[in-house]
Amino acid sequence: MYNERMRRTQESGSVLITAVVFTAVFLMMFGGIAAVVGTQRKLHIGKEQGGQALQIAEAGLDYYKWFLAHFPNDLTDGTGGPGPYVHAYEDPESGAIGRFSLSISGNYQCGSVSKVTITSTGTVDANPAIAKTVVGEYGRPSVGEYSYILNSDVWAGSDRVIYGPYHSNGGIRMDGTNYAQVTSAKTTWNCTSSFGCSPAQSTAPGVLGSGPNSNLWSSPVTLVDFAAITINLADMKNKTASTTPGVCTSGQIWGCYFAPSGGSNKGYHARFLADGRMELYRVGTVRTVWEKNAESGPTGGWQSEPSLILTQTPVAGSPFTLPTACKVVFVQDRLWVDGTVKGKVSIAAADLGATDPDLFINGNIEYTTLDGSDGLLAIGENRVLVSLDVPDNLTTRGIFVAQKKYFGRHCFRTSGGTGCTSGGACGSNCAVPTATPPAGSNCGSSYNNCNKRNSMTIYGTIVSYGRVGTKWICSGSYCSGFNTRTDSYDSKLADNPPP
Repeated sequence: MYNERMRRTQESGSVLITAVVFTAVFLMMFGGIAAVVGTQRKLHIGKEQGGQALQIAEAGLDYYKWFLAHFPNDLTDGTGGPGPYVHAYEDPESGAIGRFSLSISGNYQCGSVSKVTITSTGTVDANPAIAKTVVGEYGRPSVGEYSYILNSDVWAGSDRVIYGPYHSNGGIRMDGTNYAQVTSAKTTWNCTSSFGCSPAQSTAPGVLGSGPNSNLWSSPVTLVDFAAITINLADMKNKTASTTPGVCTSGQIWGCYFAPSGGSNKGYHARFLADGRMELYRVGTVRTVWEKNAESGPTGGWQSEPSLILTQTPVAGSPFTLPTACKVVFVQDRLWVDGTVKGKVSIAAADLGATDPDLFINGNIEYTTLDGSDGLLAIGENRVLVSLDVPDNLTTRGIFVAQKKYFGRHCFRTSGGTGCTSGGACGSNCAVPTATPPAGSNCGSSYNNCNKRNSMTIYGTIVSYGRVGTKWICSGSYCSGFNTRTDSYDSKLADNPPP
């Protein structure tokens, strides 16, 4: 009996020990699984909350984009004080679930905001430790987003190479090579021999031609509003005219205004310096050249154009240090421009009265750096013209706007007699001024040497109300203007244009 009881006791103890061991193992496994499940749940919740925080941060950008549409010059979220600016984010079903915090900075030019940088940080109330940050940059729409904007029918020849969007409110004949969209506001137009269509096509599609990238052509698209440019010129004049005429210093709140020069067919010559200043000369005497223009066409009449500077004198106070807060120059007269631009500068030749001044590109226009910190906007109320006396390989950088007429380089007559008013093809039978050019001229010993120039490269944007013309063909042969032309869109001007 004793032995049997002992065996039963031992067996019961063994079962108990086994049960305890298995229970312990099970509890350990269960605890481990529970810990893993708990960790996974926390990770899942954290990931979900992180996604919510990111969405809330993006909602902050959307909110301030809406705010800027209503209050474009307010960088203080309507408070008038410094940030950050915190807003609750509400779910339509459950109410407030988080908040976004906004830090806002921007570039002020002439009292207006041109570019805004918004940093938005989103958090959820259930776990404020999880935060997501997004950054957005917003700028006002600018013509700098295009390589060309035109308001008339146009022909881009086979020698043209165009980088950047090319738009016309009229029809486009595109025989050049385009590497971006080409768009016309026309469904159909009348393409005549003046635009390379022979026979003429009275219902030509908005964009046609022999260019290789027709997959980038489209029409019709929305018109570009040229009337808005007039408003911009009036605003420029109103701001600069409030300053002392002829005074241009870094301490001015607004830009610089220069009254009419007081001489017929004269004006001013602005030369930008690499140190950020601007030399300004009052033009004394000019020489007239005979030329055809883009309006008259290849078979139109000749006209005289007083466009060559012979003498000039510095304006009192030149060279000028442009105002830091508003680098805008308004010249109420004709204007010649060249040099090296530092900073973001806008300059206009305009009157907004009885006369419509022209702006002349008088030579190379460069920037001190190509990192986007420099830029030029040059506006001619009437035309923007490339002068006769320019380098053989001309380089210009900037946005050039011909508000009422056109951008171009005229067809100049060279060699032969003096009967300039009739007869003869472009490039023959009529001399460009026979006087010896002044020292430093790009034409050397004779103005005739400048009739044909090798190349013109534009980095930026051309805005032209009328038809552009910079190369002229006479009886099937190149006879005046630039032999090759390259147009390169400047993305940095699109993102952060001059004032």
